[in-house]
Amino acid sequence: MKFLIRASHLIFLILFILSLIFYLERVAFIDSAYHIFKLINAESLTYEAGRYGAFLTKWPVVLLVNLGAPLKVILLVFSGWFVIWYYLIFLMISYPLKNKKIGVALALSLVTGYGNTFFHCVTETHQALVYSFLFYAWISSTIKLTSLLRIVGGILLILLSFLTHPISLLVILTLLGFYLMQNKTYLTSTSYVYPVFIAVLVILKLLFTESDSYEGHFFDLKDILASFHSRMSNWVFYFRNITFLYLTSTLALILLAFNMYKRKTFVHFYTFFSSIMLLFLLILFYKGGANMMKERALLPFCSVVVFFLVEVLSKKTLDKNYTKSYFIF
Repeated sequence: MKFLIRASHLIFLILFILSLIFYLERVAFIDSAYHIFKLINAESLTYEAGRYGAFLTKWPVVLLVNLGAPLKVILLVFSGWFVIWYYLIFLMISYPLKNKKIGVALALSLVTGYGNTFFHCVTETHQALVYSFLFYAWISSTIKLTSLLRIVGGILLILLSFLTHPISLLVILTLLGFYLMQNKTYLTSTSYVYPVFIAVLVILKLLFTESDSYEGHFFDLKDILASFHSRMSNWVFYFRNITFLYLTSTLALILLAFNMYKRKTFVHFYTFFSSIMLLFLLILFYKGGANMMKERALLPFCSVVVFFLVEVLSKKTLDKNYTKSYFIF
């Protein structure tokens, strides 16, 4: 694990350097430009589509604006802070929560399936995926916590993820299912607190989301059926990029299938088939659009499949040369 942890630190360093080099391309670009414009002019926190969890990545800009910092400094900090924030969460997962495998999975997820969306730094999808990994690290941590504290912390992290981007609930449910089966805790009553809380959030979302709002069409069955053809074009995008953008995630999926065939346990079956199911749901969920947006829509699949691969491999296997070579690749 030492090698992969060091490699993870290196990943964040490279991402941070790139975020500073390409700060203008990341900030003065579609949604990012809109967000930074509103933050600077309002001189306070602003939110889009009820994504209140995004305040954790926006507050440095507001602080610098109120301190009268130069525009270039504000833009540099805005671009670089996303990477710094993710790195802080990586450190939290790897050290205080003592879950280095999840820390490695988080670092790898930030470079799997990312192409043009690297320049779409403000998208809440990235942030929600990171919080989903933090949720799993929290509930699976070996540090001594009371049951109440662990449950309350888990609920708060689910809420943070949900308020950052609702798509995180799909990812959290997928990771939660893996956790329950791997630890055989699905028979305990406390294990169902999280799914019940998620169900409540989904019901509230459906009840209070207006049909003509930004997120309304995501829940409109008529719209889904009417635009079914355009949604299936996401498959074309995936397969067109399977030899480059989605090569590592596809290889990870193949390795999960190999593990499933070799181990023949329910957990290994779950990792493969839940990854496939998530891919189908994401393609159905996103209506289609620019390639960068299609890329962003498939990020949860890339993150989950890398997470599963790291989790199902033993520490001994992760230390082997061929495993290191795969992750370097």
